[in-house]
Amino acid sequence: MTMSRENRAGYSILTVLGVLLGVSCHESKPVAESDIIFPDTDFSAEADVLPDEDDDRSEIEQGIGLLLREHLLFTSGAGVAVGIDDRRTGWRFATAAGASDTAKETVLTTEHLFRVASITKMFVATAVLRLQEEEKINLSDFLVKWYPDYPLADRITVKMLLNHTSGISDYTQPDEPEEIIAASADMPRYFEPGKGWAYSNTNYVFLGRIVEKVSGITLGEYLKREVFEKGELTTASLEKEKGLLGTLAGGHLYANEHLEPYTGENPAWADGGVVASVADLAHFATRLFGGWILSTVSLDQMLSFVSAGGDVSYGLGVLRYDDPVGGEGYGHNGSLTNYNGEVVYFPKIKMAVAVQANYPVINDNDLLRREILRVATRTISPPRADECEAPEFITAAADPPYETVRFKGFLNSIEAPFPEAGAGYFYFSNGLGLDNLFCGEYAFYD
Repeated sequence: MTMSRENRAGYSILTVLGVLLGVSCHESKPVAESDIIFPDTDFSAEADVLPDEDDDRSEIEQGIGLLLREHLLFTSGAGVAVGIDDRRTGWRFATAAGASDTAKETVLTTEHLFRVASITKMFVATAVLRLQEEEKINLSDFLVKWYPDYPLADRITVKMLLNHTSGISDYTQPDEPEEIIAASADMPRYFEPGKGWAYSNTNYVFLGRIVEKVSGITLGEYLKREVFEKGELTTASLEKEKGLLGTLAGGHLYANEHLEPYTGENPAWADGGVVASVADLAHFATRLFGGWILSTVSLDQMLSFVSAGGDVSYGLGVLRYDDPVGGEGYGHNGSLTNYNGEVVYFPKIKMAVAVQANYPVINDNDLLRREILRVATRTISPPRADECEAPEFITAAADPPYETVRFKGFLNSIEAPFPEAGAGYFYFSNGLGLDNLFCGEYAFYD
């Protein structure tokens, strides 16, 4: 369910077997002022954190690490990291697998930062709602208040920008914010304001400039003061304006049938310019939807969804998710040509899961998050390295390439930590190929 147009890369062949690194901690959290989903919950200081009846999660954490390594094998990936923030017990866990740079063979760690792409929209929407709480803006305000000469500005509200119902076209050429806005005025509209839904990064370029005009400071400064600091985020920044607060994981893209290191510059701003660690992303989700940053009224507005087509619903900078274990969830995904990820908070179990990859993995992150959630909640037993059995183990390159529902590529030896080409390892049984990701759920087809 990737809403961004930023990811246009294809898939090819190169596997990186990484070193698994993990960090875990149990810590208490501050008292929330409100609880949007469970208003009858006792949030007194004494009842802040529930007793942790599952204090020893070493088996769970090791199992999640194994899922990450298998995920890289299946997707021919570079590196992937996951962060978990359990609001009920205070359990916070982050782990990473694979490489930060496949050419230099540097290991990806939980300390690395990721370009979170369109997840940035959650942060910007939060900033706009903070301005409304300060009574400096209203969601019903019209765009004409700040851009009087923009076409149909007297019919486009702040809320329409937030939930992509403005009809304003997505920009196709990165540029400075005001240049993007000026160029969009001459582009064909998707529809009349409020008469449909279409994802457009231009909406959030407008919102970034509105935040600056209303607050009197830069977007990066306002995000730092009103969102990052209130969310207890120590690694988050608006890269284009504030630079990095740590080491950025190297990006990768598919070129010439290989996964190639490529980081470059990120031209995105309010629509996709935030960088953060995976642990901070998960923590932000629990802080946001737990009521530490926004009031219950503001959260209710953020979670007012409109149909985005099919079974997709979009709120104010937020997507609605559904998970067999976690139930209804709220978050966002984001993709660039060389990074991909998502973060989702599930109020039913009060847990947030963030997944970030430094290669264009697209919807595979959604599948990985589902399996991680099943392991984290003990819905299934944590996987072990020797759990999957098969009569034959193929390590030689195959010709022609094999193909699965979500992958096409060559087989490769699992012994090489950084193979030059290949798609990882697969189990075979009676001519039917079963990959071992999550113990053989996908079959090859012709």
